[in-house]
Amino acid sequence: MTRKEIHRMTLLVFVVLAAAWAVSCGRSDSAEKGVDQEVAAVPAGEVAAASAGEVAAGAGPAVDDPSEPPVQMEPPAPVAASHLPPANARQEAPDFVLTDISGEQVKLSDFRGKVVILDFWATWCGPCKMEIPHFISLYDEYADDGLEIVGVAMDRNGIQAVVPFVEQRGIDYVSLLGDAKVASLYGGIRGIPTTFVIDRKGRVVSKHVGYRDRAVFESEIVPLLKES
Repeated sequence: MTRKEIHRMTLLVFVVLAAAWAVSCGRSDSAEKGVDQEVAAVPAGEVAAASAGEVAAGAGPAVDDPSEPPVQMEPPAPVAASHLPPANARQEAPDFVLTDISGEQVKLSDFRGKVVILDFWATWCGPCKMEIPHFISLYDEYADDGLEIVGVAMDRNGIQAVVPFVEQRGIDYVSLLGDAKVASLYGGIRGIPTTFVIDRKGRVVSKHVGYRDRAVFESEIVPLLKES
């Protein structure tokens, strides 16, 4: 083989290798673009949903004690001007005796002559905690007009859980330690918060299961406070 032939053969081998390298690079670029396209094809909503699912999978229970009454979170009821039942359609609120956080015995009938907001709640209940500032402000504004607020705590740990909570939150209205008996008297408390509004003569005017805005309670107690 002459030098010229050897030179031609060398050039041919170089051209073949160069072509093979170009094809290989083209496939690599296409593969990378395909990966990019696959990632971009996942909708942002699905990624967010997956992330939320991972968080939910690692999250704890929604309430501190699932053995307690379930928490009720409902949208606020509309406020109407004439939504209260007439006096002759109201039923007597069951009387009871419970212990308050200072160890004193308290009866519901002790508050006869006042408008009472009777609230069944618990320290671990999120919606209950949201309502407490409403009750504090309502009590501060209308106590002198005859409003009484009575909170019945349904915590299993009783006074050990309730006293520190009441002190921390600055709850200045009556706080009682509830039990199954009083819950049964009021039809069985299926969820909390469950709140009753009671008129001056000790009759139930309304019942609310789940969170309610301040305005809902205010719209009920204001006309009741004007009743004799």
